Amino acid sequence: MPYLFDSDIPEDGDVVIIDEAHRIQNIDKELGLVFNRADLVIILQDDKQRVLPSEKGTVASFKDFARGKEIEFFPQNLITQERSGLQGNIVKCLDSLLYGSEEKISLKSPLKLKVFETPIQLEHFFESGCT
Repeated sequence: MPYLFDSDIPEDGDVVIIDEAHRIQNIDKELGLVFNRADLVIILQDDKQRVLPSEKGTVASFKDFARGKEIEFFPQNLITQERSGLQGNIVKCLDSLLYGSEEKISLKSPLKLKVFETPIQLEHFFESGCT
């Protein structure tokens, strides 16, 4: 489920994925909140996409935050990138797929999706070059 940092993030999440993290403006406050409430945090960001001077979400700032909080930090570069093709309902479609919403939603183009039974299988997929 998508959340904004200033809204109510669940207290005990298993995994939180932060997309567009290059837009974060207050690293300590915003990441501190997420890391206090989730077991695993995945941060997706692009150092070349900053738009406003107030946006502070850089790899260097995330590394500094992790080091200061003694959090393990594993930076990875994307091998490939899939775009939703400006389909504004992508989050609703994923929510419907993952949580069984009865709402009928469709995408304009197919979405490639792989499901893994275990994190180990996902890790092997990444190690094999995503093939």
